[in-house]
Amino acid sequence: FLSGAVKLASGDPTWRHLAALHYHFETQPLPTPLAWYAHWLPDGVQRAACAVMFAVELLAPFALAASRAWRHAAALALIGLQVLIALTGNYTFFNLLTAALCLLCLDDAWWGARGFRRAPGGRFPAPRGLLRPFVAFALALTTVEAAADFSPGIAGSGAVDALVGAVAPFRSFNNYGLFAVMTTKRPELVIEGSEDAGTWRAYEFRHKPGDLSRRPDFIAPQQPRLDWQLWFAALEPVEQNQWVISLCAHLLRGTPEVLRLFAGNPFPGRPPRYIRVARYQYHFTTPAERARTGNWWRRDYSDDYVPAASLP
Repeated sequence: FLSGAVKLASGDPTWRHLAALHYHFETQPLPTPLAWYAHWLPDGVQRAACAVMFAVELLAPFALAASRAWRHAAALALIGLQVLIALTGNYTFFNLLTAALCLLCLDDAWWGARGFRRAPGGRFPAPRGLLRPFVAFALALTTVEAAADFSPGIAGSGAVDALVGAVAPFRSFNNYGLFAVMTTKRPELVIEGSEDAGTWRAYEFRHKPGDLSRRPDFIAPQQPRLDWQLWFAALEPVEQNQWVISLCAHLLRGTPEVLRLFAGNPFPGRPPRYIRVARYQYHFTTPAERARTGNWWRRDYSDDYVPAASLP
């Protein structure tokens, strides 16, 4: 629920106007091949999908505490949303974890009607005397968290701070939400090495967009940490990401453990003398461009993230 609430509380116009998916498929950290096709869906389809997402995130969680029919419908809606997210983006085990929690909302009779049988043994009735107060507490706390997102006055209340602080150690109640403010551009860092500071060769990544013709891939639940973190680094100045400078120094030294993080080493004989990091703006190619060039991406040079440098 709070994943949906923070999108509205942020005031981001792309969410409030249901236009976020016009950017999301192209700008998310590690898109899948299907993201390219989703990006070029008609505007009306994308806006409708965004509205459905809000309906699922904001309403389905409360239906989990309702009657059996509503609970099953809500669980299936949440699982369906996770499937669609996983088809268009690589988010490690996030989707699997959420779907697994929803599976517990489908009772034995539902599974039995689909050919699954309970293992031999006694039936353990749900302790409703304990569950109902906990559900009421969870709904109340979620409402307080959501209200604090929308109202600075509530967020600064001592009572709210005390309540949030009391449950914080359990790490089960918070205002966590993906893409509260939609990223509308896709800057990418391209790392290049050279022997003479004249001819440059790129270090290609295993999964992050680089080579314009390389198709996005499915890698979840794997987390390619370097590829993932460089997406965030490209959104900020290099001063806030000094680790990128360290990465360049390791490439100049030819550190084997670092080179293994890349798809290949363009300098197999010896490390390059110079290294640089350029920042580009990446975009999905249009259907016409892809038919003509075979490329999944096109890019425009933005600036030098790390100017050409060498070891002292």
